[in-house]
Amino acid sequence: MPEMNGWEVCKNIKSDSVLNTIKVIMMSAHATTNEDYIAGMESGADAYIMKPDISRDIVKIVDKYLK
Repeated sequence: MPEMNGWEVCKNIKSDSVLNTIKVIMMSAHATTNEDYIAGMESGADAYIMKPDISRDIVKIVDKYLK
């Protein structure tokens, strides 16, 4: 993204009193390390999915938040 990365977007959403109840699920094909996962979760993400486990993880995460 040209002006900020996904972690910054997530931090902005989670720090906004109107938007902070929105569930944020981060998904990345490029971030494949534990450090990337930790940074995503520390930014406020509710879940973080790394390829190649996308299809299995999406089902689990969506099921969790729809209940």
